[in-house]
Amino acid sequence: EALVICAEDGQILGVAALKVPKPGYRAGLGAAAKSGFALAEAGFPRELGYLAVDVPWRGRGIGTALCAEVIRLAGGRGLFATTGDDIMRHKILPGLGFADAGTGWQGRLEPVHLMVRPGQG
Repeated sequence: EALVICAEDGQILGVAALKVPKPGYRAGLGAAAKSGFALAEAGFPRELGYLAVDVPWRGRGIGTALCAEVIRLAGGRGLFATTGDDIMRHKILPGLGFADAGTGWQGRLEPVHLMVRPGQG
């Protein structure tokens, strides 16, 4: 739905996306083999995803700012995100109103957790 880019002097420092998840992907996240959390489209119609910040720019608030902009673009709709990153899971996303949902599962490279942010308004 939307791509958010942080750039300085023509250099991309970070990116995040407001995604419209496919039904099969959403159902897969809620399966018992993954989170086991019923991720209803009515409650969480959009996904915050593809967050990446270039290594030299990490720790400067860029990831938080990108996520905040995705939340703004969601216009009060509920959001979910998946993450295997401890900073995202314990600092950035909770600071923006996300909470753990269901149980974590083993992803391809690392444990993954589903986080949700209910709609506002």
